[in-house]
Amino acid sequence: MSRRTLTIIDTTSEMREINLDRIGKRELLLGRNAEQCEVVLADPIISKVQGKFLMKKDSVAYEDQDSSNGTFVANMGENRLLSKKDAGSDGIAVVQGF
Repeated sequence: MSRRTLTIIDTTSEMREINLDRIGKRELLLGRNAEQCEVVLADPIISKVQGKFLMKKDSVAYEDQDSSNGTFVANMGENRLLSKKDAGSDGIAVVQGF
C-alpha cells in the first residue's frame, strides 16, 4: 500500500504534509482543537472539529463535521468545496489523490 499523505496549505500559504498512516488510527479527526483532533490546524478559519478521515484498506474517506466554512479540496489545480453531492448515501466523500 502506498503512503497516504495529506497536504495542507493554510491561509498564510504555509504548506505542510502529514503521513496519515503514521498516526495509526482508522478514524482521524481534523480541526483546531488539539484535545479532540489527531490532525491539528491552528488556522482561525478551521472549526474546532472540521472533519473526519476514515482510513480504509484501499482508500481514504472524508466526512465534514458540519464545519463553519466547509472543506475545500484541491484536485489537478482546481480548488473546490466538498458538497453533499460528493458524498455517498452515508454522507462520506472518498478523497482521491492520497
